[in-house]
Amino acid sequence: MEKLSGTRPVTTGATYFTHCSVLTLALGNPPTIILGPGEPTMGHKTDEFCYLPNIELALEAYTTIARRWCEALD
Repeated sequence: MEKLSGTRPVTTGATYFTHCSVLTLALGNPPTIILGPGEPTMGHKTDEFCYLPNIELALEAYTTIARRWCEALD
């Protein structure tokens, strides 16, 4: 993400629920991240929204990740 956003992400815990916690346990505890365009404080609230630049950055990140996975499979 640092190459895409220009800033180094900070590793932290989350104080909210995400399905990632359940899926991580079910899949044998693989390394996991929460990577999305939303603001953590906005999740599941009335009139929840995402800022357009964050959506564009997320799209670029997801595309980059998918391309790297596909290249690794070749």
